[in-house]
Amino acid sequence: MYKCKKCGKKFKTDIPEVVDDNSNFTNEFKEKCMELAGLFFGSIHKIAL
Repeated sequence: MYKCKKCGKKFKTDIPEVVDDNSNFTNEFKEKCMELAGLFFGSIHKIAL
């Protein structure tokens, strides 16, 4: 939720393609982390389990 500094109105944006619900990281960041983890630690399938 965001609050306008000028009028005080509260509003919610719909950005699920950028950030998942209850997530602090963007989807792009999470995908890059999985990619790097796969390169350095082996199979992403093993990491996901």
